[in-house]
Amino acid sequence: VGFGGAGVVYALTHVFATYRYYAGNERVRFVDVALPWRWGNYEVARGDAYVRAASQCVEQRKFAEAIPLARRGVERSPANLGGRLMLAELYLGLRQPDQARRVLLDGLPYHCADPVFLQPLLAFLAQRQEDPVIVGLARKFLGRGSRGSEADRLLAQAAATASYLRGNYDQAEDFLQRAPTLATSAAGRLLSAKIEFDR
Repeated sequence: VGFGGAGVVYALTHVFATYRYYAGNERVRFVDVALPWRWGNYEVARGDAYVRAASQCVEQRKFAEAIPLARRGVERSPANLGGRLMLAELYLGLRQPDQARRVLLDGLPYHCADPVFLQPLLAFLAQRQEDPVIVGLARKFLGRGSRGSEADRLLAQAAATASYLRGNYDQAEDFLQRAPTLATSAAGRLLSAKIEFDR
C-alpha cells in the first residue's frame, strides 16, 4: 500500500473510531465504513444510535431534544420500530397528529405484519374515524403474515368494525371471515350480533 492508500486506511479508521467509540455506536463495524456497498449498514447503525439518544432524552423528560434525534434516527433506520413509535408518540404529545399519522403510515412497508406496530396504528386511525383508510389497509395487507396470525386478526377486526360503523354490513361480515380466529372470538361474535340486530 502506497502513501495514498495508507492515508485512506487512516481516514477510514478515524471515521470508524469516531462513530464506534466516541459516539458510542458499537453497532458500526469497520467494513460498514470501508466498503461502499455496506454504507447502508453504517447509516442504519447511525440511525439506531440516534434513536437510543432520543430514548435517553425521553427518560430525562427532554422532549424538545428527543424529537430531532428520533426523526434523524427513523430517517436513517426506517425499520427501527421502537424509534418510529416513539417519534409518533412525541408528535402526539406536541399535538401534531398529522405528523404522527405520516410517521405511522410510512412504517407500513417495514411492519405491516407486526401486531406491535399495527395495534397503535389502527387505534390511531379509528380514533380519527378514518374508516376508509382502515378498510384500504386491510385490503392491502391482510394475508401478508402467516395464516391466522395476530396481524391478520387485528386488520380484519379493525376493517370489520370500520365497515360496520359505515353501515356496510356485507363488507363487515366479509372481513370477519378473513381471519379464521376472529369470527369465532368473543369480539367477532359480538360484532356479528350487532350486524344482525342493526339489519
